[in-house]
Amino acid sequence: MARACSVCNHPDRTAIDARLVTGASFRDVARQYGLGKDAVGRHRGAHVSAALIRVAERREARRAEQGPQTALDRLEDLYGRAVTVLQRAEDAGNTAQQLGAIREARGLVETIARVTGELRESPAIAVNVLASPEIAELTGALMASLQPYPEARIAAARALEGLEVGVPA
Repeated sequence: MARACSVCNHPDRTAIDARLVTGASFRDVARQYGLGKDAVGRHRGAHVSAALIRVAERREARRAEQGPQTALDRLEDLYGRAVTVLQRAEDAGNTAQQLGAIREARGLVETIARVTGELRESPAIAVNVLASPEIAELTGALMASLQPYPEARIAAARALEGLEVGVPA
């Protein structure tokens, strides 16, 4: 009696077939899905349909005609993969892998948002308004107006000396 194909009975068979028709190595596919390399090779030769292989070849030909993918296309592809890993980790109850996939997906969302302009980061610019010409003119006018009142002028000068960014008067 012939053994059942472990790849055909695998819950991720569709994803495995997709990887195989795009040229992924038997070893990589086997490692990713916990299968034997020889089993993956036998499956590819005996159970992956020629029609599926032709569809993948046509898809590759179309991509080649369309030219290279944009950075955004590649980022979105990586995001899709991260979400797939997250789903598998959740299904398996693997908390550490879930957190890693969430972290990767978050980073990709942030990068995609920057690329598309949805997220604009403005650099923090520190401006010392006390050094502006307008403030210097105002300070001069204040001190001139206090000329007849020496005690008030001294108190105002001391208060103005204490005015620095982050320093209370």
